[in-house]
Amino acid sequence: MKSNLKIYLLIVLGFVFVDAVAQNNAKQKMPVLFTDRDFCVSGDTVWIKVFQPEQLENFGNIVHVQLDGKTTT
Repeated sequence: MKSNLKIYLLIVLGFVFVDAVAQNNAKQKMPVLFTDRDFCVSGDTVWIKVFQPEQLENFGNIVHVQLDGKTTT
């Protein structure tokens, strides 16, 4: 009986720890991307501006942007 209680207690504490870590990661500020237009077609040139929070300034000034198209399934 004692060993079962210890196992349940460890499982509950594990879930509490994972939940606490997950909430801390969600509060991290991420870069924000601004474009010069709301929509574009293939071949258009789109100018972008990236706002980078102070927390990420030490990582450099290169931003990878991937443009994906909407697909209908």
